Amino acid sequence: MAGSAAAPAIGNRLIGLGQRWLSIAMLGAIGMYGSEMLFWSAPPSPVLAGELAQTWLAYALVSAAALMAMAATGARGWLAVFLAGCIYGWLIEGVVVQTVYDVFPYTLVFTGMSWHALLTVLLVGLGVRSSVNWSLPRQLLFLLGLGLFFGLWAQYWPIERPDLPQPMTVALYLIGLGLCVPLANLLLDAQPSRLVFTRWEIISVGGLFSALWVLQLLDAPDWRRLSVPLLVVVTLWLLRRRRNSRDIDLGTTPMSARWRHWLFLLVPVLTAMLASLGWSTLGGVETNWPIAIATSLLALGLFGTACVTGVAAKR
Repeated sequence: MAGSAAAPAIGNRLIGLGQRWLSIAMLGAIGMYGSEMLFWSAPPSPVLAGELAQTWLAYALVSAAALMAMAATGARGWLAVFLAGCIYGWLIEGVVVQTVYDVFPYTLVFTGMSWHALLTVLLVGLGVRSSVNWSLPRQLLFLLGLGLFFGLWAQYWPIERPDLPQPMTVALYLIGLGLCVPLANLLLDAQPSRLVFTRWEIISVGGLFSALWVLQLLDAPDWRRLSVPLLVVVTLWLLRRRRNSRDIDLGTTPMSARWRHWLFLLVPVLTAMLASLGWSTLGGVETNWPIAIATSLLALGLFGTACVTGVAAKR
C-alpha cells in the first residue's frame, strides 16, 4: 500500500520538474534572442543548428541560476529582476565566455549589466511578457520603441563588420528566430506560473557554475576572475534584503489576450528594416558608444539604487 501511494507522489514531482525546466528552456530561448540576435542584428557567422542548441542550453542554465537566486533569497519586484539579471549577465560574460575581462573593469558593466540585465532580462524578458496585460496602445508603443532602439543600435555594425549580409538574410535572422519569443511566451502561459525549486536543483546549478569558474581559474589564474563571484555574492545579499514570502510567479495571460504575444514580431520587423535601410544609405553611424554609455549609466544607477535601498532596509 505504501508503494502504491508513493507512486503518484513521485509522478507528480517528475511532472513538476519537467514543467519547471520547460519554463526555464523557454526563458532561455527569450534570453538568447535578446542577448544574441538583437545584439548582433545580423548573423556574425553561419547559423548552425548545433551551435544554436548549445547557446540555447547556456542561456537556459543562466536563466535557471537567475531564477534560483530570486527563489533562494525570496526577492521580488522589477528591481529584484534586474539584480538577478546582473547575475545572469556576469555568468554569461564571465563564466560561459570570458569577455568580462576584456576591458576590465568596464566590461563588468557592459554588457553584463547594461545589455543582459537591463535590455534582455528587464525589457525583452519582463517588459515584453508584461506588456500583453497593458492597454493595446501602450503595448504597441513599447514594442515600437524597442524596435526603434535596436534598429538605431544596429547602425554601428558597418563600421566594425564590412561584410554584413543582404537584407533577406538579416530579415530571416531577426524575424525567423524572433518567432521563438511569442512561442516561448505562449508555452509559458500553458505551464504553471509559480516556480518552486528543490534544494537539489539549486545546489546542482550553483555547483555547475562554481565548478566551471574554478576550472577556468586554475587554467588561467588571474585576480580579475575574483570579481565575478564577489559581485554575485554582493548581489545575492542585495536580493536577500528585498525578500518577501511569495513564490516566483512568471505570470499568465488571459486566453482572450494571448494573441497579443505575436505583436512582439513588430520588434524584429522594424529592427531588420531600419538596419538594412541604414546600412545601405548611411554606411555606418557611431551609435555604439553613446548607447553603451547611456545604458551603462542607467544600469549602474539601478544597481546603486538597489545598494542604497538594500542598506537602508530593516530586516
